Amino acid sequence: MPLSPETKFVLDLLRRIIAHARTVTGDVSRADRAVNLALARNPRPPGMDADRSFVLGVLKTISSAVRDSGHGIPAPPPEAVGGAISGLELRDREALSLQRVFGLSPQGIAQVMGEPAEVSEERIRRAVETVEMALVPRAVALCR
Repeated sequence: MPLSPETKFVLDLLRRIIAHARTVTGDVSRADRAVNLALARNPRPPGMDADRSFVLGVLKTISSAVRDSGHGIPAPPPEAVGGAISGLELRDREALSLQRVFGLSPQGIAQVMGEPAEVSEERIRRAVETVEMALVPRAVALCR
């Protein structure tokens, strides 16, 4: 029996949420615990109109769970999310993941992370610059 569009949507959404949590934490079991906590605290209301608030609620809970677990969170191993991303600070990784995985604007990221939009913009700029420099050091050197 084929899946309904609603079921496909929810499965894709869960895949993205799990990918984001694993990118931020770098640890499968911690990510899964954060996702389970977030889903338990933010039950999905019926109807597609509630999707944005549901996703923001889940992402806020994941952000809080990661932040509350301490700042000594090690960077994910290179094989988890790629060597370039693993060197980013925790909150920069989180902002970049929210932008790339969910397509959130700096304002949406600020809402999830509980900080001003200007701070989110700076986090994204810094993260992208760091990743670019790690991925293409020769090209960056040639441009200077």
